[in-house]
Amino acid sequence: LKGQIRSWAELKDVYKRQALTSKGPFYEGSVVTFELTPSNQGPVDALVGWSVTDIPEKGMTITGLDGGTTYKCEVATATCTSLVVLPAKASGAPVTVTAKIDADYVGDLHNVAYVAPIGTDIPETNLLSVPRDALVDTSTTGTDNDDQAKLTVDSLVSVGDYVWWDHDRDGLQSPDEPVVGQMTVNLLDANGTFLKSTTTTSAGYYFCLLYTSRCV
Repeated sequence: LKGQIRSWAELKDVYKRQALTSKGPFYEGSVVTFELTPSNQGPVDALVGWSVTDIPEKGMTITGLDGGTTYKCEVATATCTSLVVLPAKASGAPVTVTAKIDADYVGDLHNVAYVAPIGTDIPETNLLSVPRDALVDTSTTGTDNDDQAKLTVDSLVSVGDYVWWDHDRDGLQSPDEPVVGQMTVNLLDANGTFLKSTTTTSAGYYFCLLYTSRCV
């Protein structure tokens, strides 16, 4: 995901790219990383003290911020404050955000980040409006200092995973009760509506992920 965070002063053109750097799929309890890269496309340096702040959606908790030696980062505030100027026509050091998905969360998650000038810098021509939360669509905000990334969390909860001929109907596989391979298994919702279908392996195995309704 690429986005832009632009000027906080008339002669500056500062932007930031946010990228989800972890490769999915993502599940409950997974650790994910984002990379935030500030840049200055204008002819004037941004003063020391400009900052990058991350806003994760509820369901994801920041566990680490790493910007190297050019930032002072605080996990408690999810902010990295620069110890150096952001030179004109140059990029600042990227900030890596590490977060952990809650153990009981499934669905979409959003991560929003924004840059802000130090208070003593030149006033912005397009004033920063701090995103209220991670659900803000940064493509529609009035400010151009923010960006967002999205990921989808699948569920590890599944149904399955074995089919055999239960001749005595006791729910237990006895030595003389064979497995059933190449058996069609249909996944239905609570109302009996068909969702997905799969076929058991030659050893009788199958499973279906409940959140994504994916069967294998």
